[in-house]
Amino acid sequence: MTYETLIFEKEDGIGIVTLNRPERLNAINLQLIFDLEDVLDEIYQDEEVKTLILTGAGRGFCAGADVKGPASPITTRRPLRTRYMFYNRLEDLAKPTIAAINGPCNGGGLEMALCCDFRIASEAANFGMGEVKLGIMPAGGGTARLPRLIGPSRAKEFLYFGNRIGAQEACQIGLVNKVVPPEELMAEAKRW
Repeated sequence: MTYETLIFEKEDGIGIVTLNRPERLNAINLQLIFDLEDVLDEIYQDEEVKTLILTGAGRGFCAGADVKGPASPITTRRPLRTRYMFYNRLEDLAKPTIAAINGPCNGGGLEMALCCDFRIASEAANFGMGEVKLGIMPAGGGTARLPRLIGPSRAKEFLYFGNRIGAQEACQIGLVNKVVPPEELMAEAKRW
């Protein structure tokens, strides 16, 4: 199956999903939500795929919601719980999942990475929950997943202030499992 906003490849039992909106730092729009739901269904049913690696095209992993993209009437009418079900589907996938974070990982993108079992970051990656700066709350489960991973106090720094941190600090606080040079990211994710 082909997708409009992502690329799905298989290699030696590994399913590789690349978010493919590099001109928008792979920001989440309605089509990306639909494509993610469909590819997760495909991976769930594909017995050849033993592990999933999720990454982003271009210089970013995922900038979060596409707040500058064209508004869709479907997005505003669709109930919040159904708009963001792909987060739970990713977290509940019965196969190991690895986020290969190659650059900015913000808001909904960080929430997506939090749904994965492991997070490997490039030295060029940075992390944040910038929703507070837009006057909105994270809607993809980050308010629950982030404190479980890094503790309530550190999570509140992300959620209350919207500050960003680099890959090394993210590793020190347990947000990511490992940091590698950019050119080694995918090879390391595949090794895992």
